[in-house]
Amino acid sequence: MKYIVLDLEWNQPRYAQGAVTEPVALKGEIIQIGAVRLDEGMTEEDRIRLLISPCRYKKMNSAVSRLTKIKNADLKQGVPFPEAFERFSEFCTDSFLLMTWGPDDIPILRSNLILHKIDPAWIPGTCDLQRVFADQIAKEKRQFSLAAALSAVGETMEDAHDALNDALGAAAVCGHLDLPGWLSRKEEPEKRYVSRSSAVNDPELKRFLLTDEVLTVEKWKARRLDHYSAVLSDKNGTEYLATLRLRRLSDGFRAVRALRPAVSAQKAPVETVPGKETIKAL
Repeated sequence: MKYIVLDLEWNQPRYAQGAVTEPVALKGEIIQIGAVRLDEGMTEEDRIRLLISPCRYKKMNSAVSRLTKIKNADLKQGVPFPEAFERFSEFCTDSFLLMTWGPDDIPILRSNLILHKIDPAWIPGTCDLQRVFADQIAKEKRQFSLAAALSAVGETMEDAHDALNDALGAAAVCGHLDLPGWLSRKEEPEKRYVSRSSAVNDPELKRFLLTDEVLTVEKWKARRLDHYSAVLSDKNGTEYLATLRLRRLSDGFRAVRALRPAVSAQKAPVETVPGKETIKAL
């Protein structure tokens, strides 16, 4: 079996009223495919970059253009999606696992296949490398940017938001993961704590991974019942407010964490639930 590390860049409608809803709700139309094929030993076999000329969102959304550096003129050099997909599917070979960084690419791929009347059942088994990294290296159940993950494992990559560069970056992180172990395990249930003290004293809940360092809570300060906080400082002296909230369940407590710059302390935090990747690294 081969491992295909896939990254997609997609254009979005310039105005909400211009969004495609039939035959599928099209949140993004793919304009670039980047992929790396790895063998069973996680060694690169081949790579591919494809530029696609969109048929629905034909003019670049300015925000997407700034991010990807893809211009309207570039789109004219692309190929139609069906042709690009045919080349990509040939690149994948017969038996493979599709791996992405984060949960967004696969739904976008599925909607684009439906748009072009291509059976989405083509999509084989998939793996979210971001989840594997969070579980095996970061030891935190939340989302991490690819840049943060690369820094944590001592790897680098070229300009982000180029589909092939991002795929190569994710492939580099693969070399530090135990993918066979991850793929063979059963899905673990969301962690429960039998008491408040077992939660506030859990070392896993005290660790927060930034791009290039780990911040650790020495002791949570109780703000009110089931709400705790701590002020942390990074190596540059920037302060962050870490918060921990416990939610009472029938079988114990569930922990919900957040981390934000201390200067925004008056704003509601973006929460992270262990076992549910809901935010990107700061």
